[in-house]
Amino acid sequence: MLYVLAPKDTELSSTIYAVYHGHFIESMLRHCDKLFSEGRASSMPEEGDVT
Repeated sequence: MLYVLAPKDTELSSTIYAVYHGHFIESMLRHCDKLFSEGRASSMPEEGDVT
C-alpha cells in the first residue's frame, strides 16, 4: 500500500491528487510492469493519506 503525504501547510487539491496517481501508475507500468499484475488508485484521499 502506498499513501500520499502532502507537504506541511499545503492543501492537496483533487487535481494534484489525480496527477500524482496518474504519473505514479504510468511510471510503474513503464518501469516495473513485470512486478505486478494489477494497480488501483482512488479518486479521493483514503484513510492513511495525509493531505
